[in-house]
Amino acid sequence: KTSIMGHYTKLQIFVDSYEMVKLLLPKINKINKSYKYIIGEEAKRSAIRMLSLINIINTTENMSERLKYMKQFQCYFENIKLCMKLCIDLNLLSAKEFSNIYPLMKNIHEQFIKWRGFTEKTANFSKQETIFH
Repeated sequence: KTSIMGHYTKLQIFVDSYEMVKLLLPKINKINKSYKYIIGEEAKRSAIRMLSLINIINTTENMSERLKYMKQFQCYFENIKLCMKLCIDLNLLSAKEFSNIYPLMKNIHEQFIKWRGFTEKTANFSKQETIFH
């Protein structure tokens, strides 16, 4: 099932998130083995889950349910940022190694804010519509 927005793989937020994951995974594989499982696996799981959630969000018609999934997406996105920060602070990877990921993350964040704003407005409009009917 595809929402009005079209297939999720065509959404720019998915394209950027997918590219981020492709760039992130090889970097994570460079992490010292003692941290690789804890930090690396957390970042990998969060990144893959973000991609899945874009599809779920895009195909969920109920706006309050969609907002619930958007909160999950935001948590996974923040997890990735935290894992990257830990990698840098623990000298597992340099900021330079993440430099091509930062612009994608900025784009993903901006797109997500717009998408969530649109969804919140639509949810509020739907609530008002049911009150008047």
